[in-house]
Amino acid sequence: MSVKIATGRKEIKDLLRKLRRMRVGFRIKPGKKHRFLVKDGKRIPIPSTPSDPNSYKQFKRDIERMFSIQL
Repeated sequence: MSVKIATGRKEIKDLLRKLRRMRVGFRIKPGKKHRFLVKDGKRIPIPSTPSDPNSYKQFKRDIERMFSIQL
């Protein structure tokens, strides 16, 4: 799935592009309400229209914690 349609927030799009360039096996899968970042059976919802100013920091923190990757 394209990073372009995964979210409306620029910072999150840039982070998803960075993960794609790292080639560590992430996939973006559609869901009923959100798209998900998936790797090794673990998944994190991608904030599609985040209204919270901290959503980028929280999303990045969740990726680092769940997948043990330093961004």
